[in-house]
Amino acid sequence: MLFLRYWRERASEAASDALRGVQAVRHRETRDHAVELFTLKQQITGTPKMQGEVSNLQHENRRLQRQLKATGTRAELIAQENRRLRAVQDGLVAGGKAFARENGLDEKALVTRLHTAAKEALDAFDAPAANPAVKAKAATKARTTLQPKPAVEAVEHALKTKPVVQEQVREKPGVEHRIKPKDDAWDDGH
Repeated sequence: MLFLRYWRERASEAASDALRGVQAVRHRETRDHAVELFTLKQQITGTPKMQGEVSNLQHENRRLQRQLKATGTRAELIAQENRRLRAVQDGLVAGGKAFARENGLDEKALVTRLHTAAKEALDAFDAPAANPAVKAKAATKARTTLQPKPAVEAVEHALKTKPVVQEQVREKPGVEHRIKPKDDAWDDGH
């Protein structure tokens, strides 16, 4: 009996050892699967640092999209203003030609003078942008009086003959408001 008991204990220990071995193998497999799953999840979603970078990039992308939209709107407004100025220019040239015909002047000479005057005006307007401001030790201003050219005088005369519509502006009565500083208490008794 003792012998049998001894073999039972040995068999029980062997079975327990085998079960512990299987358990250890299962534990390692579960741990390996968890590591593999975590690695795959990081590849799909990224690390927390990568997720933060993606979030920052998405925020920057939205900001740039807003800037792009605003730039597109400004570009459209500038293009609209350019078309408007082109229409004004065409109207001035047509008006100058009509004025020249009515007064027996040379149309080509008048148009040439109009274009020359417009180019000079644009050059004068663009000159400060082309030449950066240079600080001088003693700034002096020279007053020059521009003499209008005959073509410009003709255009000015044509513009003066058109009726001018003026807006009526109503002045609002002056209203004074007392604003207390934030550090004053409203119920301070003063």
